Amino acid sequence: MLQTSEIQVKISQNYFTAEGFGLPSFYFYQKIKGFFKEVHGVDELAAYIGCGSDDIKNTLDGYNTLANKYLSGDRDVKDEFDKTVFPVEFDTNKDSVFYVAQVYFVVDSLDCTLTHACYNR
Repeated sequence: MLQTSEIQVKISQNYFTAEGFGLPSFYFYQKIKGFFKEVHGVDELAAYIGCGSDDIKNTLDGYNTLANKYLSGDRDVKDEFDKTVFPVEFDTNKDSVFYVAQVYFVVDSLDCTLTHACYNR
């Protein structure tokens, strides 16, 4: 039996990424459309997305190390997923504010069988 695949992603932003997006547009999507939930601190972020606080802190610390290099002019930085642009650092103190969007991607150009074989449509 063929099934359409659905992928769930949670995207975290901070004030600086929202500012880069454009605050009027960001607030429209956050406050009017309700696409983003505001959470405070790493512990609340971890609880909301369903993982450990230490995992979030370690991930953000690793990201911040790369962002610091990138913001200092090193354009050769790359993470394990080959991401090469790190435009802002994330504050990880208890008063930090994060905006989290939950996004679902439906991959309708692929069908996956129960044994995870995928076929193009």
